Amino acid sequence: MLVVDDHYTYRLLLSSLLEKLGVAHLCCSDGQQALHALAAERFDLVISDWRMPGMDGPALLAEIKVRYPQLPVIVMTAYSTVKNAVQSMRNGAYDYIAKPFDIDELDITVAKALQFRDIMRDNARMRAELDEHAQFDSL
Repeated sequence: MLVVDDHYTYRLLLSSLLEKLGVAHLCCSDGQQALHALAAERFDLVISDWRMPGMDGPALLAEIKVRYPQLPVIVMTAYSTVKNAVQSMRNGAYDYIAKPFDIDELDITVAKALQFRDIMRDNARMRAELDEHAQFDSL
C-alpha cells in the first residue's frame, strides 16, 4: 500500500495503523514521490491526501488513473466538503475519508478497497482467458 500525505503526523499515524494491521506499506510526502514509487514498485492501494504542495491529491489521482487505471485510490482530507468528495469520486477515487478519520472506518474502507482490487484482477484474468479461448475456437 502507498500512503501519500505532506503532513508527517498523518504519515506516522497511518504507518502505525497499517503496521498493526500487518499491511506492508510505503509513505511518501508528495505526489511526485508517489509517482516515482508507483513506477518502481507494484502497490495494491493508494491512500492520498487531498491538499498537498506541488502535485495535489486531485492531480495525483488523475495521473494514477491514466497510468494505473485499475489501482484503487482512497482520498483523505481535513478540508472535507461534499463538492470535494463528489469530485474525487467522479475522477476515479475508490472512496473518500475525512480527517480526522475513525480507525475502524479506515480499516473497513481499506479492506473493501483491497477486495475490490482482487475482484478487478480476477475479472481481468477471466476476460483474458475468455478472449484466448474464443481465439482458439475460431481457428
